[in-house]
Amino acid sequence: MQDFQRTVAGQLVARQLVAEGKSVHLVGRDTLALPELATELRTSHSLLDLANPDTISQAVNEASTDGALAGLVWAIGSILLKPLARLSMSDFQDTYHTNVIGAALAAQAAQQPLKAGKGSMVFFSSVAATQGFTNHAAISAA
Repeated sequence: MQDFQRTVAGQLVARQLVAEGKSVHLVGRDTLALPELATELRTSHSLLDLANPDTISQAVNEASTDGALAGLVWAIGSILLKPLARLSMSDFQDTYHTNVIGAALAAQAAQQPLKAGKGSMVFFSSVAATQGFTNHAAISAA
């Protein structure tokens, strides 16, 4: 289960898994790019709406085979670049929700199918929290 169309790293992982003959189910937020990538890679896919946590569970169910999941790669994220002084509470909340809460909800939803499939999870994140880049306050906090 992966949101790959927005991230280079995510696309590379999806392409590598498909090249290895693995069964991949793409999950993403982009209603145009996701189906295109899924068609290109000949994979199934689910649209995700982070404002509706049920879509995360639905995507896990669609990705699972007989209740089992071999792996979850979380490459969904956002990177809001603004000076700290211009960030609103909403900016912090949206960034945190996308990058932290979304990942936690995906881990919760996938926990039992991953256990059944003896699978594992991989989460991509930003180095901004440890490197201190200019205008990266929101993502650094998340």
